[in-house]
Amino acid sequence: MATVMEKDVLLNFVARVLAKVTIIVGSEEPPHQDRVALARIRNFLYQSYPEALDFEVILDEIKCIESKYQ
Repeated sequence: MATVMEKDVLLNFVARVLAKVTIIVGSEEPPHQDRVALARIRNFLYQSYPEALDFEVILDEIKCIESKYQ
């Protein structure tokens, strides 16, 4: 269960990581699997109520993808 503020943090974080990945791998077709995964997370966040989100699980998933591009 997340708060509205935590949902906002997740949305900002996923947007930042998605931009970073896009800069590194480009926007080729078909899209890179990490870009697809981040877009899926972003869409899920937009469609979900904060109470339905597990902040730590989603944060860890985004961090796992981001760690590939450090």
